[in-house]
Amino acid sequence: MTGRRVLDVALLQLRAFGLADHEAAWAELLRRIDEAAAPPDGPPPALIVAPEASYPAYYLHSRAAYKAAGVLADAEVEATLAERAARHGATIVAGLVQRAPGGALRNHAVCFGPAGEVLGRTPKRFLWHFDSEWFEAASSGPAEGASLVEVGGARAGVFVCADGRLPEIPRALAAVGAELLIDPTAWVSSGRDPAALSNPQVDYMLAARAIENGVW
Repeated sequence: MTGRRVLDVALLQLRAFGLADHEAAWAELLRRIDEAAAPPDGPPPALIVAPEASYPAYYLHSRAAYKAAGVLADAEVEATLAERAARHGATIVAGLVQRAPGGALRNHAVCFGPAGEVLGRTPKRFLWHFDSEWFEAASSGPAEGASLVEVGGARAGVFVCADGRLPEIPRALAAVGAELLIDPTAWVSSGRDPAALSNPQVDYMLAARAIENGVW
């Protein structure tokens, strides 16, 4: 970003609900968005980011289990979050499981603008492990997902979780003018004990992506 600009951001850390508890996950997501939009101290955020697969869940077991779970329709989820964005005058980026043509499932980051519109849907492209059992990866073509959204006067590029491990994906966003990179994620950490849990992506990979591209 050029000059001095301030962007107030709320980053939500949510409980990782199981698929069977998707109703609780939905209620929690909406409640936390409302809380974040009205902080007791300081200005309201211009940007609210919820984790990867905030609704209905990240671990889906199988596409059949997802279909049988009775989750909300994509259109209803988007309409509700768009209304929340308009109500709070904020941009909301939320990780959502959405249906793709042909019945496949995709891991999306959906961006809702402060006027209550859907600004974009970014699919996850790098399925790092067992998530490939139920998610379909987006095309690996370099232009896919390389679109920007305006957030508080800044040009922002969005990608999902482990896509940040591949330098080319954030680089494609920076190449078309991104000043800010937004990466909704559901961390998977490892360590010898709970006090030593770590994840290389948060420890150093995302910092490297910012340095490589000269972005926030």
